Amino acid sequence: QYYPSKCWITDNAMSAEMENKEHNIYLFQLLSRDNLNDRRTGSGQPLLNQSILRSIKTILPSVLVIDEYSRIANSLYEKIYKANGNNEALAKLRDTLLPKLMSGELRIPDANALVDEAV
Repeated sequence: QYYPSKCWITDNAMSAEMENKEHNIYLFQLLSRDNLNDRRTGSGQPLLNQSILRSIKTILPSVLVIDEYSRIANSLYEKIYKANGNNEALAKLRDTLLPKLMSGELRIPDANALVDEAV
């Protein structure tokens, strides 16, 4: 999972960060490309550990490439998180208003009448 802000994780989770926190999106994308579930060990509750993560081999591009990638990706993820927040707010508003509309407690004037009044 990728969380651009602080979050609390359980005892059965790990957190990873790049030295430059702006590059965390790059790290997330890099790890997302590797099917980490296939690397878990243990029978009762399969888990990843630090030695498994350290064993993943990759070629790192230059810092300039990671900077540019992170700049673009962070901008896109910021838009996604804002859109998700707007969706949650709209869903909450819908869940509040819809029962009132269905019960007749709240009425909306005819849209045609509003247009006629404006003209």
